[in-house]
Amino acid sequence: MSDTLEDTQFGTFDVLSAILNFNYSWKIFLARKIRNEHADALTDEVDEAFDDIIESLTFFGPSREHFKTLYFQWELVNLSRAMLYTAVPALVVTISMIIYFDAKAIPGSTFGISNDVLTVSLASTIAIVPFIILLAYILRIATVAKRTLSIGPFILRETKRSDELD
Repeated sequence: MSDTLEDTQFGTFDVLSAILNFNYSWKIFLARKIRNEHADALTDEVDEAFDDIIESLTFFGPSREHFKTLYFQWELVNLSRAMLYTAVPALVVTISMIIYFDAKAIPGSTFGISNDVLTVSLASTIAIVPFIILLAYILRIATVAKRTLSIGPFILRETKRSDELD
């Protein structure tokens, strides 16, 4: 995990991706299983080390939820800025095309395509840019949300596994 996060910048998807791909609950299970299977051979120091590892890993669940929340907020701020920067020019182009466009004013063709068709196509492309940006951000946020579905407060769920003995 440290190697993955070493060269990443906070607020990027790389940070969230590393956190999402870290299977902390499996590591907690394995630590408990190893400790229980070798309980007779463990010294007090080793047993305390296992307790420390398990405790550290249990903090990972709430931390992951916190980073996910920060990522969502970061992405929504970026979405707001991108929508603002693209919506105003798109609105200007759309209104200008509705009010002022005259196909007769642009005679001729380019690459065998009528210039009025090219102009309307360019204006239409500019008009839908804010919607494409909105769709891209919503898909990214929805993908992260679906991959990390959890209901409830930022606490680690208690689970009982059949292999685990307490």
